[in-house]
Amino acid sequence: MKLSVIIPVYNVEKYIEECLDSIVKQSVDNVEVICVNDGSTDNSLKVLQEYEKKYNYIYVYSKENGGLSSARNYGIERATGDYIFFLDSDDIWLPEKLKEQIKFINKPDIAIVFSNYEKINEAGKRAAREIIAPPLVDYYQL
Repeated sequence: MKLSVIIPVYNVEKYIEECLDSIVKQSVDNVEVICVNDGSTDNSLKVLQEYEKKYNYIYVYSKENGGLSSARNYGIERATGDYIFFLDSDDIWLPEKLKEQIKFINKPDIAIVFSNYEKINEAGKRAAREIIAPPLVDYYQL
């Protein structure tokens, strides 16, 4: 099973390294990371290109700015995985995030899997927490 992680990127040079590091630390094989530079005017593209050189499963694409949905759709068109995950460029995943998600994917008749999240403010403190279902993931059945 191959997983595609799509990350729309727009002017997030301040956050993108931490985001990509959280994916690199996942303990799952057969993953492609598709970063869609959506017309960034800061150094986001440069950071992405450094990661693309370092990791053979990170792919960087650039397009004119079209917004979040446009960038996600652009990534979907290039994805080759059996399953697609979306990650915002200013977000990070816990180390075992994908492994936990895969447990639910392998159940029959699962249509979508989603996760809890925490918002962390600029000072690094928890600002909000959305509890969907303990512990980390939930799913919808067909």
